[in-house]
Amino acid sequence: MRKVNGIISCNYEGIHSRELSPHRPLAATMVGGRYRLLDFALSSMVNSGVTTIGVITPEKYRSILDHIGAGKPWNLDRKNGGIYILPGSEFGLFSQGKKFLMADLQRNVEILERSSVEYIIVSGCNQVMNVNFTPVVDKTADLQADICLIYKNIKGISADEASGQVLTLAADGSVLDIIMNPDAAGSKEPRPWFIDAFVIKRSLLLKMTDGYSGHGNMDITQIIQRNIQRLKVQSYEHKGYLGRVESLRSYYQCNMDLLNHGVRHELFLGENKIFTKVKENPPTKYGAWSQAEDSIIAGGCTVNGKIERTVLFRGVQVETGAVVKNSIIMSDSYIGKDSILENVILDKYTYITDRSQIKGKAEEPLLILDRRMKLIHREKEREQV
Repeated sequence: MRKVNGIISCNYEGIHSRELSPHRPLAATMVGGRYRLLDFALSSMVNSGVTTIGVITPEKYRSILDHIGAGKPWNLDRKNGGIYILPGSEFGLFSQGKKFLMADLQRNVEILERSSVEYIIVSGCNQVMNVNFTPVVDKTADLQADICLIYKNIKGISADEASGQVLTLAADGSVLDIIMNPDAAGSKEPRPWFIDAFVIKRSLLLKMTDGYSGHGNMDITQIIQRNIQRLKVQSYEHKGYLGRVESLRSYYQCNMDLLNHGVRHELFLGENKIFTKVKENPPTKYGAWSQAEDSIIAGGCTVNGKIERTVLFRGVQVETGAVVKNSIIMSDSYIGKDSILENVILDKYTYITDRSQIKGKAEEPLLILDRRMKLIHREKEREQV
């Protein structure tokens, strides 16, 4: 692929995703047993040959720094290029729902000025996807376009996820307009939804940072829309799986989608892998009376109960007689004896007492935030000392 750089915007707070990640950035939200949302955009760029990537961090950036480290799992711990942790701008009242703030680019304009590449790949952090950016860059260069927006034809999107943009396309694939926050009901036919990833000329991005210096709260897509007649904007269709985490419901659905073998194979078992931070966990231990069916179970778990259509993250403990169905159980949580959980999302370190019964609905999963298990771990560490 032509030499390009990448920028991933993590300074983003979704209008409907606050309840999902009240104490961590959306980019660091866990998916599929061992991954973070940031892994998908980061791995897609690395698999496409991008060796210099800037990650724009939000105010609560600790978990992102802890996850990325020096970039070794993505082969980005290198002398030339590699990964750059970039400070994000202050998230103001008028920044809600915006993913590509001009203020973020203006604050880090040096990384654009010092680069010599012609194109920049820009991506959000809320997508579960495996995208090959090489043909997108090639199409942009071959057609001498200024920008190439990546879209996916989606039918019947929910109202709480309709905070994105729909593209109006010409017969040749050029973009005629960008419809902001479209009506969720809309047409019954699939529509080209922008998937928060695009390729843009570095020189144009620099012009935007200079020309809109007093409009830091504007989103890049807003600027593209306002100048659509002056720019040569092309489109590229992503035909693979796409999960957009915009709300608690869509997060739940993304994890349930990963139980589908075809989706798992496309994301994790194909030629291009999704990489993540490696942890030396022991294999999961299954008790004599345990059952596991159609589930994703990460390493380091202890399973003595029944698991059905559930995602267990690392270090989860399920006691004897417990039944967990259609649920997402995050790292180091504890589920007591004879408990029943269905359509539930447990945050990290959540402690469920014996004989508890907690049930949500498939269309409205129940989120439980509980930090008691973390306190128990700390007490055990003190006792060992």
